[in-house]
Amino acid sequence: MTQETQLYALTVDGAVSSFQEMGLVTTIVAERTDGESQQALVMATADQVAKLRELIHVRELGPAEDGIYVDNLGRWHAIRAGEEIQSGRWLVPSEIVRSLGGVASSIAATPGRGASAERDPVCGMQLKPGQEEANVTYQGETYHFCSVECRELFLKDPTHYIKRPVAAAAPPTT
Repeated sequence: MTQETQLYALTVDGAVSSFQEMGLVTTIVAERTDGESQQALVMATADQVAKLRELIHVRELGPAEDGIYVDNLGRWHAIRAGEEIQSGRWLVPSEIVRSLGGVASSIAATPGRGASAERDPVCGMQLKPGQEEANVTYQGETYHFCSVECRELFLKDPTHYIKRPVAAAAPPTT
């Protein structure tokens, strides 16, 4: 039985192409590199998405939202109700922007990032709220981790990983 593919917005640490090589993504529609991570608009089945959600290097994954996705080469893809309605290169026609509610995004594959992300205090990985693998409360503050392993390292020496504000320098005495 073949499953139907759908459009998803995906942000990963590393390269999206490796996920396609592993069979976890059917098609890469658009991709954009941002530092050490890559954002992409991909076609995937429900089974592929379930496997992607298990990977630690997947930072964000969700159905493609209405908007305009732009890749590194200036190609744009207008998405409405999970379907690509039009695509092109460089200039997005104003009627397309208006038809999508006047919202155009230069961010590839994630036009509405939603809630702000936190970072794992051990490895520095950016975490989407609600998708942490492990949490711990230490001295009244909750810390979020990408994995149980990072949480265990934190618990061995929390003060090593907690960023403390730098105290203001005392004024010089005369």
